[in-house]
Amino acid sequence: MIGLKLADGRFFPILEETERTAKRVVLTTVRKEQTQVKVDLYRGDVESDSSSWEYIASLVLEHVRPTPTGMPELELILRLTDTSTLDARIQDEGSGEYQSLRIDIESLEYGDFSLPDFEPASDVETSLEDSESSNTFSEEKEIMHTGDRPFLYPALIAFVLLCLLILGILVYFIFSATRGTSPPSLVEHPLDAALYNLLM
Repeated sequence: MIGLKLADGRFFPILEETERTAKRVVLTTVRKEQTQVKVDLYRGDVESDSSSWEYIASLVLEHVRPTPTGMPELELILRLTDTSTLDARIQDEGSGEYQSLRIDIESLEYGDFSLPDFEPASDVETSLEDSESSNTFSEEKEIMHTGDRPFLYPALIAFVLLCLLILGILVYFIFSATRGTSPPSLVEHPLDAALYNLLM
């Protein structure tokens, strides 16, 4: 059975290893204002001890909208192919941010991992329509951040201003170096100045 380790340490089964289909589960956060969720996928059995569960992979969803506990809906989709490849995808329904991965579950190693920080929004798991389950995920992990990044704009403005300052200093030094020496003054002595005034 392929499933999740819940925040309370229980195993939550989702997909039989013999099933070549896709399943969808809606998860939610366990802490108030939680902005990151890590979902650890395991192969195991509900009755077995957690030490016998085999770790498969983790999906980490960052920049989850901070909301009260249980508010954000995080959709997890698991699909097992004929070649024992597991496609997994988690998405924050509110922001649209997601992460997906593809892994061969036949070549896995055991590991010990900490408790996750999510729980199922409901105990209901639903099969996806054939049209949805035929969609494939990317073979590489993908992360799309669609949330605002308020720190980006001031940093960008500061960078542009710094570049303009450096450019201004560079232009000043180039202009000073190419300007050469100033021409000698026409008036070098007070008597020369008086003579100059008489001639003009």
